[in-house]
Amino acid sequence: MGAAAIVLVVAPALIAGAVGLSVDADDAFAYDLLAASELGLAVLCLTAQASKDTAVERAAVIALIVFHAASGFAGVRAWLHGADVVVLLNVGLRVVMVVAFAVLGLRRGRAPNRA
Repeated sequence: MGAAAIVLVVAPALIAGAVGLSVDADDAFAYDLLAASELGLAVLCLTAQASKDTAVERAAVIALIVFHAASGFAGVRAWLHGADVVVLLNVGLRVVMVVAFAVLGLRRGRAPNRA
């Protein structure tokens, strides 16, 4: 996630171009906001990983599930409005991520607090 944030700020056209989108100067702020979100999630994950509290880990997993699910819905919407079909590959990956986090992250999080 941290790498994605850097690419979104330094060269947003690389990511947009991979799915058939172009980046106009007017779009730069939206890419910066997305980069900030990616960076925030990266910090959340690092913090949760370092924590010994399962509640913190669970909160991070839930945040990641919401992020990937919302990104998947945004991808479907973009595709319905003319984005390249490659966007659907991203949507598929988001579905895999949501399921993986739900199965592996939430079920593991039911262990007693390790603190």
